[in-house]
Amino acid sequence: MASGLALVAAGASACTPEKLSRGGLMVVMSTDGTLPALDALRVEVHSGPDAATFRRNYAIPSPPDSWFPQSLAIQSNLDPAAAVAVDLAVFSGETPRDVRHYEIRAIPTATVVELDVVFSARCTQFAYLDDVGVARSHCLEQETCGSFGMCESDRRA
Repeated sequence: MASGLALVAAGASACTPEKLSRGGLMVVMSTDGTLPALDALRVEVHSGPDAATFRRNYAIPSPPDSWFPQSLAIQSNLDPAAAVAVDLAVFSGETPRDVRHYEIRAIPTATVVELDVVFSARCTQFAYLDDVGVARSHCLEQETCGSFGMCESDRRA
């Protein structure tokens, strides 16, 4: 994966009339309302072995429907071959309720594409903590839980 992608916090700056000079990826996270009492969201973004990993844990206030949707902007480094891996997990206490992994190839350099992630109880059956406490999915390698509660490819163009 090419490194050097810039992470940009989405927020008030998205409403300014300034023209964006770079493309990128907008990860939009929401729920379908089927998950019980979520209290944490964990986000990891990796853009290659030589790049720093973006890691954040966010507390989710109750009720979670008032907090979601949330978004994360990943700005292009202007390399058309740049790629990024995104790991997302929502928790109730220490129990992972939905764990997702996405491999995004070819981050756009001039436009912004959206990756919609809808957390759902249909994916809870695949979520678990490994021996060192990292949230994982029982989906096969190169797969993630999809919107219908079944494992599907984790690759996104």
